Amino acid sequence: MNLFINKSLVTLRDISEEYSISLATLRRWASERRFPLHKISNMIRVSPVEFEDWIASTKINPIK
Repeated sequence: MNLFINKSLVTLRDISEEYSISLATLRRWASERRFPLHKISNMIRVSPVEFEDWIASTKINPIK
């Protein structure tokens, strides 16, 4: 995740490009408040650290 070094908040487009998730999917998830986001005026920004933590929290462990 070298792209986000020294960036506290990034755009949905940045997240989309870094994680290969479609922008439409991220916008839908944002409207459903599925992941942590920051709304500044009418702009949505995401903390890369919070997004990575959210991804880690959604991990499903395999059945043993």
